[in-house]
Amino acid sequence: MLPQGAFTYHSLKMQRVRARCWKEVVCCEGGETVEIYRTFSDFYPGRNLYIHPTCGAIFAVDSDVEHYQGKDFQRLKDTLRCPQCSGDLKDVLAYPQHFRCPSTGKIERYRYFQQAPPANCEEFIVEFWDPLS
Repeated sequence: MLPQGAFTYHSLKMQRVRARCWKEVVCCEGGETVEIYRTFSDFYPGRNLYIHPTCGAIFAVDSDVEHYQGKDFQRLKDTLRCPQCSGDLKDVLAYPQHFRCPSTGKIERYRYFQQAPPANCEEFIVEFWDPLS
Protein backbone atom coordinates (compact mmCIF):
# COMPACT_ATOMS: atom_id res chain seq x y z
CA MET A 1 0.00 0.00 0.00
CA LEU A 2 1.28 3.45 -0.92
CA PRO A 3 1.29 6.32 1.56
CA GLN A 4 -1.35 9.04 1.08
CA GLY A 5 -0.16 11.53 -1.54
CA ALA A 6 2.31 9.10 -3.15
CA PHE A 7 2.13 8.57 -6.89
CA THR A 8 3.10 5.57 -8.95
CA TYR A 9 4.68 5.93 -12.36
CA HIS A 10 1.30 5.20 -13.97
CA SER A 11 -0.46 7.92 -11.99
CA LEU A 12 2.11 10.55 -12.94
CA LYS A 13 1.67 9.95 -16.64
CA MET A 14 -2.07 9.25 -16.68
CA GLN A 15 -3.55 10.90 -19.73
CA ARG A 16 -7.04 12.02 -20.61
CA VAL A 17 -9.12 10.30 -23.28
CA ARG A 18 -12.13 11.64 -25.14
CA ALA A 19 -15.35 9.73 -25.62
CA ARG A 20 -18.62 10.42 -27.39
CA CYS A 21 -21.38 10.58 -24.81
CA TRP A 22 -24.95 11.50 -24.21
CA LYS A 23 -26.13 13.19 -21.07
CA GLU A 24 -28.85 12.30 -18.60
CA VAL A 25 -29.98 14.21 -15.54
CA VAL A 26 -30.55 12.31 -12.30
CA CYS A 27 -31.56 13.35 -8.81
CA CYS A 28 -29.69 12.85 -5.59
CA GLU A 29 -31.55 11.74 -2.49
CA GLY A 30 -31.92 15.38 -1.36
CA GLY A 31 -33.32 16.52 -4.72
CA GLU A 32 -30.09 17.98 -6.16
CA THR A 33 -29.77 17.27 -9.89
CA VAL A 34 -26.59 15.83 -11.37
CA GLU A 35 -25.61 15.44 -15.02
CA ILE A 36 -24.23 12.01 -15.81
CA TYR A 37 -22.66 10.87 -19.06
CA ARG A 38 -23.14 7.60 -20.89
CA THR A 39 -20.72 6.56 -23.63
CA PHE A 40 -21.67 5.56 -27.13
CA SER A 41 -20.21 2.24 -28.22
CA ASP A 42 -20.22 2.01 -31.99
CA PHE A 43 -18.54 -1.13 -33.25
CA TYR A 44 -17.08 -2.67 -30.10
CA PRO A 45 -17.99 -2.88 -26.41
CA GLY A 46 -16.46 0.57 -25.91
CA ARG A 47 -15.24 2.08 -22.70
CA ASN A 48 -16.22 1.04 -19.21
CA LEU A 49 -16.47 4.01 -16.88
CA TYR A 50 -15.57 4.09 -13.20
CA ILE A 51 -15.94 6.83 -10.59
CA HIS A 52 -13.60 7.55 -7.69
CA PRO A 53 -15.80 7.68 -4.58
CA THR A 54 -13.74 10.35 -2.81
CA CYS A 55 -13.40 13.07 -5.44
CA GLY A 56 -15.74 12.01 -8.25
CA ALA A 57 -13.01 11.66 -10.91
CA ILE A 58 -14.20 9.47 -13.77
CA PHE A 59 -11.97 6.93 -15.49
CA ALA A 60 -12.51 5.34 -18.92
CA VAL A 61 -11.16 1.84 -19.49
CA ASP A 62 -11.07 0.76 -23.12
CA SER A 63 -11.87 -2.94 -23.48
CA ASP A 64 -9.81 -3.14 -26.69
CA VAL A 65 -6.73 -1.80 -24.91
CA GLU A 66 -7.22 -4.35 -22.14
CA HIS A 67 -7.53 -7.18 -24.67
CA TYR A 68 -4.89 -6.29 -27.26
CA GLN A 69 -2.29 -4.75 -24.94
CA GLY A 70 -2.84 -7.26 -22.16
CA LYS A 71 -3.54 -4.60 -19.54
CA ASP A 72 -6.03 -5.74 -16.92
CA PHE A 73 -7.54 -2.74 -15.13
CA GLN A 74 -8.97 -4.88 -12.33
CA ARG A 75 -5.42 -5.99 -11.52
CA LEU A 76 -3.67 -2.66 -12.20
CA LYS A 77 -6.05 -0.48 -10.20
CA ASP A 78 -4.47 -1.64 -6.93
CA THR A 79 -1.23 0.08 -7.97
CA LEU A 80 -2.72 3.32 -9.30
CA ARG A 81 -3.50 6.64 -7.63
CA CYS A 82 -6.13 9.17 -8.62
CA PRO A 83 -4.58 12.17 -10.41
CA GLN A 84 -7.18 14.47 -8.83
CA CYS A 85 -7.07 13.49 -5.15
CA SER A 86 -4.17 11.01 -4.87
CA GLY A 87 -6.51 8.35 -3.45
CA ASP A 88 -6.25 4.66 -4.29
CA LEU A 89 -8.07 3.46 -7.40
CA LYS A 90 -8.77 0.08 -5.82
CA ASP A 91 -12.17 1.32 -4.59
CA VAL A 92 -13.49 2.80 -7.84
CA LEU A 93 -17.12 2.01 -8.64
CA ALA A 94 -18.91 1.38 -11.93
CA TYR A 95 -20.22 4.63 -13.42
CA PRO A 96 -22.98 5.73 -14.11
CA GLN A 97 -24.48 2.98 -11.96
CA HIS A 98 -22.84 4.91 -9.11
CA PHE A 99 -22.58 8.68 -9.13
CA ARG A 100 -21.44 11.29 -6.62
CA CYS A 101 -23.63 14.12 -5.38
CA PRO A 102 -21.46 17.25 -5.42
CA SER A 103 -22.99 18.99 -2.41
CA THR A 104 -22.82 16.01 -0.03
CA GLY A 105 -20.07 13.84 -1.55
CA LYS A 106 -22.39 10.88 -1.09
CA ILE A 107 -22.30 8.06 -3.64
CA GLU A 108 -25.76 7.19 -4.92
CA ARG A 109 -27.05 4.49 -7.26
CA TYR A 110 -28.53 5.08 -10.68
CA ARG A 111 -30.57 2.22 -12.07
CA TYR A 112 -30.96 2.84 -15.74
CA PHE A 113 -32.67 0.45 -18.06
CA GLN A 114 -32.07 1.94 -21.49
CA GLN A 115 -28.77 0.69 -22.89
CA ALA A 116 -28.95 2.58 -26.16
CA PRO A 117 -29.06 6.36 -26.45
CA PRO A 118 -32.47 7.92 -26.98
CA ALA A 119 -33.36 8.88 -30.55
CA ASN A 120 -32.14 12.34 -31.53
CA CYS A 121 -30.14 12.83 -28.34
CA GLU A 122 -27.45 15.49 -28.23
CA GLU A 123 -23.88 14.20 -28.39
CA PHE A 124 -21.04 15.52 -26.25
CA ILE A 125 -17.31 14.91 -26.34
CA VAL A 126 -16.23 14.33 -22.74
CA GLU A 127 -12.72 13.84 -21.37
CA PHE A 128 -12.07 11.12 -18.81
CA TRP A 129 -8.92 9.87 -17.12
CA ASP A 130 -7.35 6.87 -18.88
CA PRO A 131 -5.79 4.60 -16.25
CA LEU A 132 -4.27 2.38 -18.93
CA SER A 133 -2.29 5.22 -20.56
